[in-house]
Amino acid sequence: VLFRSLLGPNTANLSSPLKEIGLFMNNPFGYSPTPAPILVAYKTYSPVEKTDQFSLLFKWTITF
Repeated sequence: VLFRSLLGPNTANLSSPLKEIGLFMNNPFGYSPTPAPILVAYKTYSPVEKTDQFSLLFKWTITF
């Protein structure tokens, strides 16, 4: 399964650099009444100073 996450020009423009990203799955075990999302992928990388001058596209491939 391929997942894509786009941080557009007006997204995540923070005073501190981006250096990690995570992909969460929403309530895969069907817990009720309180959903329990889990972290299914995580990646660290060299710090990036995100500005409104560019976008970042993250691609994840998850295999089961």
